[in-house]
Amino acid sequence: MTTRVVTTDAAWSMENASRLMRQFGVKRLPVVSGDRLVGIVTREEAVDAPNVVPRAAGP
Repeated sequence: MTTRVVTTDAAWSMENASRLMRQFGVKRLPVVSGDRLVGIVTREEAVDAPNVVPRAAGP
């Protein structure tokens, strides 16, 4: 069985990456460009990024 990996594109904003992490409950998100892994963004990096407003976890 294969688990689908949640990723973000290198061209997307940190706000989108932060939204994906909240939506899927992950603390780290692989960053891809095309079919290549180009980095990993952490929840801490996403929250500390300018223009990203952290939101409290909902029920």
